[in-house]
Amino acid sequence: MIPAARKIYELGGTDDDCAQGLGVNRSSIDLWLNQHSAFSDTKKEKELYDADVERSLRQRAMGYTLPDGTHIPAHPTAQIFWLKNRQRAKWRDRQEVEHSGAIQTTADPQAIADQLVTMANSHPTYRPTLVQWASDLLKRLQETT
Repeated sequence: MIPAARKIYELGGTDDDCAQGLGVNRSSIDLWLNQHSAFSDTKKEKELYDADVERSLRQRAMGYTLPDGTHIPAHPTAQIFWLKNRQRAKWRDRQEVEHSGAIQTTADPQAIADQLVTMANSHPTYRPTLVQWASDLLKRLQETT
């Protein structure tokens, strides 16, 4: 069981992955980690593997020099990965922009109704629904004026 757990952790598995791989409940993993030093040592090895990967990623992101003097330049993909994970708010692909104040639209209901009719003429399947929407829109427009 310990060799299997060691391999799961070595491959980057979590405690949940280990439980699934060993066919036990997560609570069993927690119990074994607390009660069996040999089992908890396997998880400590996982932390060492993680640290090795982090060190390697940092080296690739920053560039490094081999013992023979060969310089390995920084790798842009490693830099992007590093920044997106370490500074998510600043480097994520999706930026959120906060808007304050009112948003006003000046949609022309007649133009919208005309567009609905045009769409209805080009899509016979949707024609009854689109014509109804246009009709309803024009009724509401007349009621407000």
